[in-house]
Amino acid sequence: MRAKTTVLNLLHKLFLPSIAGRITGKKLRILCYHAFSCDDEHLWMPGVFMRPERFEERMHYLWAKGYPVLDLEEALDLLDKDRLPNRATVITMDDGWYSIKDKAHKICKKYQLPYTVYISSYHCLKRSPVFNMFVRYLFWKTEGKKLSTQEITGDQSRTVDLTNSEERAHLVEKVIQYGHIQLSEEERENLLNILSDQLGVDGESIRMKRIFDLMTSKEIGDLSNDGVDIQLHTHRHRFPVDKETVKKEIRDNRRFLEPIIKKQLHHFCYPSGFYDKVQFDWLQELDIRSATTTRSGFNDYHSNRMELNRFLDFDNYDQLLFEAELSGILELGRQLRQRVQF
Repeated sequence: MRAKTTVLNLLHKLFLPSIAGRITGKKLRILCYHAFSCDDEHLWMPGVFMRPERFEERMHYLWAKGYPVLDLEEALDLLDKDRLPNRATVITMDDGWYSIKDKAHKICKKYQLPYTVYISSYHCLKRSPVFNMFVRYLFWKTEGKKLSTQEITGDQSRTVDLTNSEERAHLVEKVIQYGHIQLSEEERENLLNILSDQLGVDGESIRMKRIFDLMTSKEIGDLSNDGVDIQLHTHRHRFPVDKETVKKEIRDNRRFLEPIIKKQLHHFCYPSGFYDKVQFDWLQELDIRSATTTRSGFNDYHSNRMELNRFLDFDNYDQLLFEAELSGILELGRQLRQRVQF
């Protein structure tokens, strides 16, 4: 990362951002965010959790440099007509985390920047924390050295050495698998309480801060009423290569969200960025008009609307790297690599 920063500093001194901006100016930039840190989550998973102050630095830059930040629908309409303004940008946020409303919304509103939230609806409906994320965080957070598997894995009790990274990782997956396969939602909640106590982590504080909660239907409605664009992200955050399951995921997602938003939803985001080209026709049959990935790159008139590129912004990315992405420097680098490969 240090070497990359040195190179980017040099390129900035050579005025490459202005050159890259002229070359890539008519391409659509789509930014991607997830949740926003309440405590130390950005240290644990910087690709999912971003500090609010880091996010504000990004949004202030967009505002100060005059990037035209557009609503997703407007941007895609202009993209279809090949009439995008120079450096057009869209802001998207995935999953529907509570911290979007609690932390990011006020920042976007401060700079009058529109954004889209792709919401996965199961945990909104159940009003329960995301189990696998909660479990992984507890194991990351603990200072404990050993842990008895009694009550947390559903099999014969044994003591696991948490200082052994391989044993620890295996136990984490076993707990998650046990919770998802054998327990009800209420039983998973109880398991989180047991696990928090055994690991010596304040699980109640995590719950109170709603670190692993998604928004409730009321909170989603409040954002929508305040002008935020709400779109689809499956019901259970899964998108297998099975047509009937895909249809069910999107229909269940729509069944939850559309009565709240009071309009039909036509834009979609692949869960975890996983997709297969065979799914494109299925999405169109479901009246999906665009789908975003986590694949880096810009978008132009010729881009497949079922495979739109985005820049997944991390908390531990230097501001200079963010600026290089927006200016088009990194996009030119990607294009150069593709040509060299051919």
